[in-house]
Amino acid sequence: MIRLVAFDANGTLFDDTPFMIAALNAVFLALGREALSSRDLARRLGIPWTDLYRRLGVSPAEASDQDLTRLYREAYLAGPAPKLARGAGAAIRGLSSAGLAVVVLSAQEEALTREQLARWPELLASLSEVRGDINDKTAALRNLAARHGLDPAELAYVGDQVSDIVDAKRAGSLPIGRAGGLHPVGRLSRAGAKFVVADLAEIPDLIGATRPAV
Repeated sequence: MIRLVAFDANGTLFDDTPFMIAALNAVFLALGREALSSRDLARRLGIPWTDLYRRLGVSPAEASDQDLTRLYREAYLAGPAPKLARGAGAAIRGLSSAGLAVVVLSAQEEALTREQLARWPELLASLSEVRGDINDKTAALRNLAARHGLDPAELAYVGDQVSDIVDAKRAGSLPIGRAGGLHPVGRLSRAGAKFVVADLAEIPDLIGATRPAV
C-alpha cells in the first residue's frame, strides 16, 4: 500500500518545461556558449543538473555550482510565472484527504520551489515536506521513507524525466511518469514507469488512495 507520494517540481508539479529549457539555455548564453536544441538538452539533462554544463566544458573555475544556480534562477524568474500541471491541485487534495503524506522532492533549488509554491498557499499547507537541491534522488527517496517510518515500497515518486523513473525504481519505490514534461511517454514507459499520466488527478485512483472511513 502506498502511504506517501512525492512529486518532482519542474515539468511535473509545474507545467513549466519550456521555461526551464529557456532558463537552462540562458545560462549557456551568459557564459558565452551556444544554446542547445530542446531535443539535445532533454537528452543531456540529468542529475545533478549542473553536470549538463560540466560535460560541455564549463569548469568550476569559470562558473561554480552556486554561479550556475544564480544564473538559472535569474533567467527562470525573468520568464512567465509557471502554472500548476493539469490535475496537480486535485491530486494533492485527494491524496491528503485520503491520509497520505504528500512531498515535493526536486533537484531544483529549494528556495525557488518554495517561492513558486507560495502562489498556492492551500496546496503548500497540504505538503508534509518540500525538499530541493537533490543530487541523488535514489538516496533521497530512501531517506524520505526512513524519516516517515515507511518502507521505500510504500512510496510513489512522480516525475517527468527518465532519471526520475530510474531513481524511483532503484529506491524500491513506485515510479509514475508525468506525460507532457521533458521526456515523452514512450521513454518514460521504457524506463519502467508503472503508470504514465497526463492528468495528475488520476494518481489517487491509480494507487488505490481512498478517503478514510468516517
